[in-house]
Amino acid sequence: MSIGLAAAGLILLYHFAVDPWLGHWEQVRAELAIHRQKIEMLQPRHEAAGPAIPAFAMPEKEDRQRLEFERKFNEQLQKAGIQITAMPQYLFSQGKAQPGLGVKLLQMQCRGKCNLAQALDLLAALEENPYYVAVEEFKLECGQQNRQEMELTLAVSTFCQ
Repeated sequence: MSIGLAAAGLILLYHFAVDPWLGHWEQVRAELAIHRQKIEMLQPRHEAAGPAIPAFAMPEKEDRQRLEFERKFNEQLQKAGIQITAMPQYLFSQGKAQPGLGVKLLQMQCRGKCNLAQALDLLAALEENPYYVAVEEFKLECGQQNRQEMELTLAVSTFCQ
């Protein structure tokens, strides 16, 4: 009698617990295979779009961010061939964090001499900066004697903690 009860208990356990669990497991494995197939299908698109999507560094503490951002921005100015007449100066750093973001806005302005092609090269190169760069002010003034030489005033901003 006890063997019969144990066998009936095992049959009920298999019917109500093990069988549904195995069926659910098969369903989960099938969904996982479908998702893996979708990821493999999207992977070549992601790799092709990689160079088009800029990679930004997370904002750092204000002092460190200021130094790193200024260093990288100066490199970009030199690479574009712009002769800096007034060293980059910080216009302001908003003391309060941006609502919902937890970051502050750091704005920098510089002046220099360049031609139109150099100014456009600088604007194109700004997206290569690892820190988010927004152009706040961009002003080109032609020289009185030489129309090819221009005075550039550029104000850019980034975020810091």
